[in-house]
Amino acid sequence: MSGHNRDPSGLPTPPSTASGSTRRSRRTEASSESESNIGTFDISNVDLRVVTPPRPLPLTSFAGSQECMGIKTEFGDEFQQQAIQFAMQCDIPAETLSVSITAREFRDDRWDSQPTVLIVVDEWTEASRQTWEQVVRRLKIYIDERVSSSFGARFIDISVEMIARDLLRLKYCAPLDTADPAYERIKSEWPKIKARIYDLLERYDSTRGRMTAIALFELGFNEYSRNPKTVYVSVDYTSRQKTWPIVLKQMQEEVDKFQLGLHVHLEHNLMGHYAFNLLPPNLSRQEIDERKKDYDYMLNTPYKTGVMLGDDISAGHYITRSDDGQRCNPMVGTLGCWLQVNVRGKGWVKMALTNYHVIRPCLDGYTLLSRQVELAPAPDIPEETTGKVAIRPVTSKPIPNSDLWNADRFGLSVDGLHRDTLRVEHPSRMKHNFTVNELKYEIANNERHNYPCDNVKVGLNDVLAFFDSGREYLGHVVSASGYLNRTDSNGRLDWALVQPISDDRIGGNKLPEKADWVSNGYNAQTWPSPHTFGAELKPQLRSIYLDLQPVDRVFKNGASTKATVGQWTDIKMDCIIEEEKYMGRNADNLKSTEFMFFRIHDDGLFANRGDSGSVVWGKDGHVLGLVFTGNTPQQVDGRPYALVTPIEDIFKSIIQQSGGEILEVRILGAEY
Repeated sequence: MSGHNRDPSGLPTPPSTASGSTRRSRRTEASSESESNIGTFDISNVDLRVVTPPRPLPLTSFAGSQECMGIKTEFGDEFQQQAIQFAMQCDIPAETLSVSITAREFRDDRWDSQPTVLIVVDEWTEASRQTWEQVVRRLKIYIDERVSSSFGARFIDISVEMIARDLLRLKYCAPLDTADPAYERIKSEWPKIKARIYDLLERYDSTRGRMTAIALFELGFNEYSRNPKTVYVSVDYTSRQKTWPIVLKQMQEEVDKFQLGLHVHLEHNLMGHYAFNLLPPNLSRQEIDERKKDYDYMLNTPYKTGVMLGDDISAGHYITRSDDGQRCNPMVGTLGCWLQVNVRGKGWVKMALTNYHVIRPCLDGYTLLSRQVELAPAPDIPEETTGKVAIRPVTSKPIPNSDLWNADRFGLSVDGLHRDTLRVEHPSRMKHNFTVNELKYEIANNERHNYPCDNVKVGLNDVLAFFDSGREYLGHVVSASGYLNRTDSNGRLDWALVQPISDDRIGGNKLPEKADWVSNGYNAQTWPSPHTFGAELKPQLRSIYLDLQPVDRVFKNGASTKATVGQWTDIKMDCIIEEEKYMGRNADNLKSTEFMFFRIHDDGLFANRGDSGSVVWGKDGHVLGLVFTGNTPQQVDGRPYALVTPIEDIFKSIIQQSGGEILEVRILGAEY
């Protein structure tokens, strides 16, 4: 049993300490601190939750981790029993709580994991603040003493978390009910409500410049009935939760003035791009199976030359982390569709459409940090919390005045037609490496049991030869939006064009077959018109702005979730993307207003990581827009909504970005 954690490369990090100063990849504020025989530890005490070392939500639980199994082997149920004893001494009835040893993992990052004695309590009152902290402090001191005297466990930093059961219950998220008599008035008043919420956030030090989302949808615990109409507000992880009560009170009072029955909810969360970032090696079989199922990591063999709508793509090289020299996979996104672009003096040129953030790793100046960096306070790093660790995201700001630095601000113009160094590939090397490892595993397993494996070996040799001969090279980036361009309605523009190296690589815009919808769990009531099965994507016929109705179904095909169904809401949200903040613009300029597309009911997903760049179309196969990001409120299963830019805004921006070099843009193969 080892107390060493692992970074995404699989390399061990130093042993953790009781304070969490070398272990935490995220940091929240401490309410108090205490001493154990190992050292000082911080305690966070906020509504419904007390935890040491401090860690913000969202976290999920995984009882089968190696460290948790080792703790159970070493100590049995000693820590659980001690937790119950301490709770009873603080007049918390044993029948109101449950205790387990589990790994508490950051929801979107399994690497960020901590073995934890998790105490779940049925009820929270104001008196709980004092009693829960007392239980957590006493249990942490007890555990540290026992662990430090154990040879096998002395390097393990065990967290103690006491949490109200409501923070672990599954929530459900859906667009507002258009049949609600108040719906039209809510829609009319929403821009004003949204502006007032933002103004209040900017009034307080703890939330100023930290807003990540302001949205309106139903959110609650009811699976089959309507949930509360919720003004959903999220802030980044530098915002101190203990300061929220006054902010939340002010926001609720402001919303109540409209007498619309809206409930305000505030939490930590970030808008998450739908591109997949690093692939950690040394995955467990459970994690491997999850990646196969949820993100379609396992590629079909043999690889095909033609790249189709919905296929995975990535930058055509590895990324080297700047702080430790570790080589990493670039992020994975989706080829949205193939276009024809009329370039002045060149005629119609075939190009692929995807998101700008998917191709950013192609550009010089792209930098990457390991997920855990200890930094001294600096002017450009918020340092409001106690403790030594300040957090940077995995992707750090680009090298100043590099190609990426300038592209983020100004985009790439069409003169990039000659930038053949900006290589894009399919298959992406992350999925290729995953597939190779799985084929090798299958061969070894078959040979161990004397099963035939000649076909698997042929498949392995084929995919290795595909990359060895350079056939993965799809093309190069020729033009892109950058991060700061906006639509006329203040929507975010996040697009890039890739010119293929040859027509052989153009697989076309074929839409999913009926079997694709069936295999993803959809039926005739939800899938698109049958005449779209296997047909080509059609040009725009209807506009999200003018023609779409909230009850209309929409469809996409992404590299992770494949063929999925969603629905639109005509109530827009405001958001700020975390990785754009480095450019120094104020929150007003970074904030954009976006269209939300929800999954239908709670059936599957509409989009997930790896689906960045997917096009969205209507029931008859006519293109509508481009997926670029999405979000998951805490306690909601999967990603309930994605953000989509209307396709007419994408085409208009492509023409404007070219400075007169591009005259027209249209869908490849469609009849106009």
